[in-house]
Amino acid sequence: MEIERILIPGDHSRIPAVLLQPAHPRGAAVILHGHGRSKEEQIGIGWRVAEAGVAACVIDYRGHGEHPLPLDFRAREDMAAAIRFCRRFGKVMAIGHSLGGRLALLSNADYRIAISPSLSRTYGERTQEMLKAMRSYRVRPPEIAALLAVQESLPIWKPGQDTGTR
Repeated sequence: MEIERILIPGDHSRIPAVLLQPAHPRGAAVILHGHGRSKEEQIGIGWRVAEAGVAACVIDYRGHGEHPLPLDFRAREDMAAAIRFCRRFGKVMAIGHSLGGRLALLSNADYRIAISPSLSRTYGERTQEMLKAMRSYRVRPPEIAALLAVQESLPIWKPGQDTGTR
């Protein structure tokens, strides 16, 4: 297996990623972290996916990890750029956790897997306080308003909905 740090060309920046590539990949997976997380925390999932013969591309979307841009509604564009990049390996799946899970569900990947996706467009007061205390210090900008604006900008996912062309 080949493992390398890469920068994926995006619409407004280059997206930091780790690519785990088996010798003969049968497709690819773009792996998306949750709010306040980073690609490094998803390497284990990427490793297991790559062991199964699928190239795994674990990204930092904007506002997180090594991504240079602040969190905003264009986080979805970062995921789309990673999916386009991974099409060279064949069919692409999007695998995401929490906010990354919602992004995965809204993607135009051939297959979508969401682990505990944040499906709501709003959060209660208690959840907002928990996010501020536990995760927001790792996001740029750290204000919870940035996350709320992103959540509000994302369409509501409905099972079976077509998310666009492949």
